[in-house]
Amino acid sequence: MTIECNRLLDNLFRFDVQHSDFRITCSPSPALLRSAFQLRADVFCRELGWVGTPESELEVDSFDADVVHLCVEQDSRAVAYLRIHPWWSKWMLRTVFSSALPANYAGGGPSSCEVSRLAVAPSFRSSSRGCDTSPTVLLYSYLSAFCDLNGYATVEMIVSDRVLRSLRQSGLPCVGYSTPNKPAYADAPVYASLRWQELL
Repeated sequence: MTIECNRLLDNLFRFDVQHSDFRITCSPSPALLRSAFQLRADVFCRELGWVGTPESELEVDSFDADVVHLCVEQDSRAVAYLRIHPWWSKWMLRTVFSSALPANYAGGGPSSCEVSRLAVAPSFRSSSRGCDTSPTVLLYSYLSAFCDLNGYATVEMIVSDRVLRSLRQSGLPCVGYSTPNKPAYADAPVYASLRWQELL
């Protein structure tokens, strides 16, 4: 699977692009990846409380091997991050979050990928449509480029309601699906899908 993941990275020309004050890469250095894991701990262990404990320094798991790590950095620090699971790799949707899937779920095919652990540092969260160089907009733009280059028409993900609103405010055609057994707390996981053709 790692060989297949490397081919996907080659398709994405191993970009390392500077935008204004930010650099975006899908080939993070070990130091930058560690910074991304720290950002994940800030968001998923402390802010959302989905995993780990409030004392967790890093948030890492068994899914990190065969994914594409997409990072936006400023001054050698990850300020926005997501990881892309190719259709053939292990998905959180099919394992950890299977209970959040709609009853008629039929996704996960070769034209789909999963996005997980989407995290943006609080001081860089912007919902401004006019700001085309914010870390959030850069992250979404390069996710779109990745999917276009690799033939992924649909992105599937588990997000909080707040992230779902952010995706929609950025103009992305995301649809969230509630299940009868969805937990009642504010930041409960929600299944969402994004179909790029609906941007046309």
